[in-house]
Amino acid sequence: MENHPTSPEVSDKFNDGLAFIKEKRPLAPLTFGIILLLFSFSFVDFKCTGGQKIASLTGMDLAFGGKPNIHMDDSFSDFGMGDQEEMTEGYAGFPDIWALLALLGVVGGIITYFYKGSFQTFNAFGLAAAGISLFGLTALRWNYNRQIKNDPEIQGMVYIEFTNTYWAAVFLLYVLLAITVYRIMQPDKSNSVSLE
Repeated sequence: MENHPTSPEVSDKFNDGLAFIKEKRPLAPLTFGIILLLFSFSFVDFKCTGGQKIASLTGMDLAFGGKPNIHMDDSFSDFGMGDQEEMTEGYAGFPDIWALLALLGVVGGIITYFYKGSFQTFNAFGLAAAGISLFGLTALRWNYNRQIKNDPEIQGMVYIEFTNTYWAAVFLLYVLLAITVYRIMQPDKSNSVSLE
């Protein structure tokens, strides 16, 4: 004879699951997941002064040193430039430490969701993860702009434009920070005494 859970046992497990969701509020890890997805899209476009896109890098390319996606049309063949394979042949991309830091913060934010500690500690870890990611993305932008500004060979010929995908990731991180700070500032309801 099989031992099936009784109706109150099922109800208790369901209520425990709802309490876990309410306590953990999966919106934060979902937002971190969306930001992780944004890393697979273009973060940086390199453009010539005429506004034509020359190359782009995704967030993952930046974090792991991937090859840039070259955007050259037939007009560039007049200058002796080959296709994308020829232009990136032998390219040894270097991971950008700031993009890698931002990516690690995002992954840390997702992992934080599985932390089984107190509500305040959970929020503190989420706050740290969002802060690290935001710092990494801000430093990434500053670093690339500084490199272009300080390189006399390409200054005035090429400029960098951070894409809407990059700005969406930054915006979502600011939202996560604001919500997490608000949640940390709330009184801990687990320690309150019920008068019923």
